[in-house]
Amino acid sequence: MGVTKMHEFDDDPMMKNLHEIRAKHQDLTKDLDPKEKAKWYNKKAEEFLTKQGYRLVQSHKGYRMESVV
Repeated sequence: MGVTKMHEFDDDPMMKNLHEIRAKHQDLTKDLDPKEKAKWYNKKAEEFLTKQGYRLVQSHKGYRMESVV
């Protein structure tokens, strides 16, 4: 099972870029079991939030974002 190219977005550079990123992530995580894959995506999300000046804080409904600025 591979990532199929979406032909209706051929003329949209942003959508082309998103599909390339998705294909890269698929390739990087294809051999991971579901728990490992979830851990990988969670780590990437936390890294992104940190770069944006946020962190995840546990709340009564799960997690919420909190500004660290």
